[in-house]
Amino acid sequence: MKRLTIEIIYSDGRTEVKQIGIGVLQIGREGADINLGDKIASGLHGEITVSEENITYRDLGSTNGTYNNSGKKIEGNYTLIKGTELKIGNSIIRVISLNMPQSSTVKVPAVIETPPAVPSISKENKMEYKLDLEMMFRNVMRDKNWIVKILIMGLITLIPIAGILNLMGWTIAIYHNRKDGIFELPEANLGYIGQGIGLFIAYLPLFGAFLAVQILSFIIPFFMIIGVLLNIALALYSTAGAPAIMYLYLEENNKYSSMEYKKIYEFIMQDTNSYIPIWIAFFVAGIVSGAGALIFFGVIFTGPLGAVLQSQALAEFVMCRKNSN
Repeated sequence: MKRLTIEIIYSDGRTEVKQIGIGVLQIGREGADINLGDKIASGLHGEITVSEENITYRDLGSTNGTYNNSGKKIEGNYTLIKGTELKIGNSIIRVISLNMPQSSTVKVPAVIETPPAVPSISKENKMEYKLDLEMMFRNVMRDKNWIVKILIMGLITLIPIAGILNLMGWTIAIYHNRKDGIFELPEANLGYIGQGIGLFIAYLPLFGAFLAVQILSFIIPFFMIIGVLLNIALALYSTAGAPAIMYLYLEENNKYSSMEYKKIYEFIMQDTNSYIPIWIAFFVAGIVSGAGALIFFGVIFTGPLGAVLQSQALAEFVMCRKNSN
């Protein structure tokens, strides 16, 4: 008789192992056989069916869908194998094993509970942030008013200084929304300047270093060659460390995160396999932001769009990282 063993990684980082025998197991936010308590999951989100022939998962018409290891949305009956991951909201269900005892006449209950596991994941099961560019853009479009909101925020950026600070604050609100399981973008208005000032201050040491190099290069002629090299070094530092700088500010409340060179280095080296994909996500978002410059006033739209992509990608990265600790 077939028996399926799954590991549930809840959105708050807890993990739990369950065994499933012949039968149907419903999964959802509440009122199901497995209650995830996940804000993004539907009440009855999907179901796992274990039969003698095969083991499958089927989404029950959920609002936000179910996605596999590759970030592809699951349609119809989806065959489960060892290592399969089902992403339901901010929760993950991973198939650990499929056992088939040679001789058994005892019916196995639909769910056999085991004691909750310690909230940690072994090295081989460690969750890593996986880059999915299609999913990045799809997540933005989950808000039915995303185009209007991005255009409004883009028009607001035309206001000198205040517009940029407001956009920076809006990206913080987007980040926190995504971490709370909300795909809807925050309202587009001029109410984020205060938050934006905080993020600007976090980058201020870096901006100051760039400015200092420019001034010295202008005042001292022979400093120009050194200035070019310093500018290149600062550009590489700001580009490579962008995700880490935002993380230190948003998660560790480090007010001057851009000057925390040692912490940024340690953050990057702690898990380079995950950091490289989030850096690529930031790089792609940066290209999107600048692409609008090729079209007259196109940056009004692409600038905020790039900011949305960065914020949501960083939130996904942080959730994966925390679930791995």
